[in-house]
Amino acid sequence: MHDLQRAEISAATARTASGAIVVHGEAGIGKTTLVEGVPATLRVAGIEAEADLPYAAMDRLLRPLAARVETLPAAQAQALRGLVTRPEQNPYTVGLSLLMLLSDLAPATVVIDDAHWLDRQTSEALLFTARRLDTDGIAMIFMAEDGFPAPGLRSLTLERLPDTAGLLDGIELNPQVRARIVQEAAGNPLALLEFARALTSEQRLGQVMPVSVLPAGNAVLARFGHRIATSVAYESRPLLTLAAAEPDGDLATVMAAATALGLAERDLAAATLTPNEQIAAELEDLARRSDPALAACVLDHAAQLSPVPAERTRRSSEAVRNLLHTDDHERALSRLARHTGVHDALLAGDDQTALALATKQLAHLRKRGTPGELPELLGLLARAQVAVGQYGEARASLEEAAQIAGAVGGEEPSTEPLAEIAAIQGDATGLPGLLALGQGRYEEALRHLQVAWRKRPTAMTVAADLVEAAVRAGRPELAAEPLDRLTAWARTGGQAWAQAVALRTRALVASEEEAGELLARAVHLHEGAGRPFERARTALLFGQWLRRARRKAESRHPLQLATELFERLGARPWANRARGELSASGAASATAAPPGKDPLDGLTPQERRIIRLAAAGVSNREIAAQLFLSPRTVEYHLYRAYPKLGVSSRHDLRKVLAVVTSRSNRPRSSEGSQTPW
Repeated sequence: MHDLQRAEISAATARTASGAIVVHGEAGIGKTTLVEGVPATLRVAGIEAEADLPYAAMDRLLRPLAARVETLPAAQAQALRGLVTRPEQNPYTVGLSLLMLLSDLAPATVVIDDAHWLDRQTSEALLFTARRLDTDGIAMIFMAEDGFPAPGLRSLTLERLPDTAGLLDGIELNPQVRARIVQEAAGNPLALLEFARALTSEQRLGQVMPVSVLPAGNAVLARFGHRIATSVAYESRPLLTLAAAEPDGDLATVMAAATALGLAERDLAAATLTPNEQIAAELEDLARRSDPALAACVLDHAAQLSPVPAERTRRSSEAVRNLLHTDDHERALSRLARHTGVHDALLAGDDQTALALATKQLAHLRKRGTPGELPELLGLLARAQVAVGQYGEARASLEEAAQIAGAVGGEEPSTEPLAEIAAIQGDATGLPGLLALGQGRYEEALRHLQVAWRKRPTAMTVAADLVEAAVRAGRPELAAEPLDRLTAWARTGGQAWAQAVALRTRALVASEEEAGELLARAVHLHEGAGRPFERARTALLFGQWLRRARRKAESRHPLQLATELFERLGARPWANRARGELSASGAASATAAPPGKDPLDGLTPQERRIIRLAAAGVSNREIAAQLFLSPRTVEYHLYRAYPKLGVSSRHDLRKVLAVVTSRSNRPRSSEGSQTPW
């Protein structure tokens, strides 16, 4: 029975195999029987009575390996030691430590039966480990009833069998009784045997008809599983309504109204005066269904009630983002000026602060061993990296985020940074508005950018793109509103690159003489302010203005700068346009020298991350801990990366990385601080 699934499990547990399989099926379908003969290094089964005891199953799984646990590095050994007495231990830290232990044991097979009865902490740790198997020679087999969540893992399903009558061989049964049992069991092996065993000898022989034979999936299967339904507390709704109705975010006013209505006497109402995650979450849910102004107020309440600092910061940032959707633009930007989180720094256009904060927080999370928070932060880091022109690093950040999200069952960050890079570089998979703008298809760009602006009126670079598309398409009246918002945002935020973009954008609707003055100021503001793509666009526009003003000699400098910046970013459509303008200016060579090939270009994002850490002197085990991999996987990627870089040691690796760093920091001759205009 289930021969196909048995063959797949055998293949998965071969000595050279590595990976995980989850076998789903209803109770009694034959899951346990399927893995009884699998030679397992470790074996554990979930127990219903221990399902609420943190790490109960993990404790049983590790008992045979107590001595080996002590051979692990101190941090990993500590993570696996005495788990049942430390329920607060992070499941992902435990999962990573287990991965290292299994890597030392490889080839190894772990069988987890009745996985649906695992305690939550053990389940999260084991699934995290299962999603990190790569080249380690480790196989993990989960047997679980339907409903056991295991996103990212290969899944097999055991269906009811069309012919199970053979299981009754050896049991003396009347043919009619046998047929009735087969019919009632409906292909469930355990139900078939349970029905037969439950009959009296007279019933089996057909002397008395069977009584109360129930179909499998009802009374018989009820023995094997229970599901507890949960619901949101109803008592909290009146207070939530009051909080939502108070427009100024004043908790004292809310509580005064609650007292007048008799709500303050309830225990849930009392909890609103102290941090309470449940109520904060319910307020956040209410905010999602509210208009931006009300949502901002409700989210501020939710932030006040958030007991976890990271959640408090996130909800406060979300409140600010909603304010940016309202007319209260100045209030939103004044709050952003005090940004302490990566989200706020990005909204304020402070790219360097966003990079620094994200890098610092990532290091802290890696050291603490909490990968569940990494995907979102890596997504924010990627946005900052795109802004400063680090496209390869942004791709690597998003790939790592996707890998970790798959491993911990979390949500992957938005891939919009990748779509932005693609549009800048002329790839058809990129953001359609920016892509069409770069290729000179202005009416098409205008349509897409209007949609993007309605969806994201906080994205000020979209505002700049929309203004340019509207002017180029002969629809300047559509530029007024985004231009005003961009100008106000740049003025309040104080970022030099943002002020430069606002000046460049305003030049598009200004008189010819005023446009030249605005663009000259914009070019000056861009120097040393980051955002190379925006700087290149400003230089291109100024070079175009100078050339059309018959100042060809002066136009060559900004056009050469634009060409070099665009080529360095791989922005082919924009570079082609800049080279065309440069040629029209009478430059001796309209083709900028291509930048030297980056030796890291041939590496995968994973290899990039690993070789950078290796070059910095981080050991393989430490790299594995930081990137939530096994040491064997780190060794495998280094083995593949060395030939690509033409090195054979970490010493040589440091030399290659030093060259890459010096090249990226070397000033360009055309980027001097003096401007001739």
